[in-house]
Amino acid sequence: MNKEVIASYVTIPMAIKVLQQDCEVFNDFKMYRIYLSKIDAVMDQLQHDFNATKKHLYTVDYVKISCIEKGDTMKYNVCGNGMNKVFEFTPSELRSLTSELMRDYLYGDKAIFSELKEDTWMN
Repeated sequence: MNKEVIASYVTIPMAIKVLQQDCEVFNDFKMYRIYLSKIDAVMDQLQHDFNATKKHLYTVDYVKISCIEKGDTMKYNVCGNGMNKVFEFTPSELRSLTSELMRDYLYGDKAIFSELKEDTWMN
């Protein structure tokens, strides 16, 4: 089990939460529906990928990940399938990983095309 998989499992929910908070800010924009179309599509894709990752970890790798300590560093215990290992992430490392993940889903390799909703141009 590599740190990238653990980081993905940890940061996808963080990215979803950030995007949900951003949606609240977009509501103050005049043309907020344009942004919400894209953000909704990205959140759906993130949730789908998180569910797939979680299912793979639990049913194929037989691994469970749990947060064991919050503080100066976030510690996650990965146990199962003969493994019991602790992974640590600093808050700045988690911010950077979450930002990079969001960038990939909004503009990079994992970006998806999103249709504008019918009422996008209506106020």
